[in-house]
Amino acid sequence: FSCQANKFRFTNPTWHHLYPDNMTEAVSSSMLKMKQTAYSNLLELTLHRVQLENAGKYVCMAESREDGGLVKAETLVHVEAMVPPTLRIGLVDQTVDASNTTSMSLPCRADGVPSPEIRWFRDGEEMAGDVAGIQLEDGGERLVVERISAEDAGIYTCMAVNRAGDVSSNGTVT
Repeated sequence: FSCQANKFRFTNPTWHHLYPDNMTEAVSSSMLKMKQTAYSNLLELTLHRVQLENAGKYVCMAESREDGGLVKAETLVHVEAMVPPTLRIGLVDQTVDASNTTSMSLPCRADGVPSPEIRWFRDGEEMAGDVAGIQLEDGGERLVVERISAEDAGIYTCMAVNRAGDVSSNGTVT
C-alpha cells in the first residue's frame, strides 16, 4: 500500500493499524519503506506473511504544515484463513446392475475455505460435465451418469481442491 504526501504542505506520512476493536497502533518500521522525490514523500506499507491479526483498516496520516490538521487516507484489509478441503461425503464402492438401472449418481461433498472446487476422474482421467450422458449437478458435487452401461465401470475419484490443498475419495463401480 502506498501513501504519498506533498513534502512542502505535509509532514512525513505515517501508517497506523486500526484493529476491529478500534485500538490503533503505529505500523512497525520493518513493514515500511520511505521514498522521497523532489516534491513528495511516499511511504510504502508491505505486509509479509499475512495472518488473521493483520485484518482491519490501515490509515495513512500526515499533518498539514499550514494548520496542523491531520489528513487521513484509509484502506481496508480483509483476511480470511484458508482451510484445506475435507470431505463430508466421499465415494463408496458400488455394484450397478445396468439391466435394471438407467442412471448412476455419485455424491461428493466437501468443506474448506475458500470453497473447494470438485473435480471428477474415472480410471485416472479427468471427466468433464459436458460429455454426452454425464452431468455435474449441485455445483459439481454430484456426478450423474445417464444410460449406464458396462463401459461405465471403473474407479471413480472425486477431488476437492482449493488454494490451501486438496483431498480425494475413490470408489469402484462394477
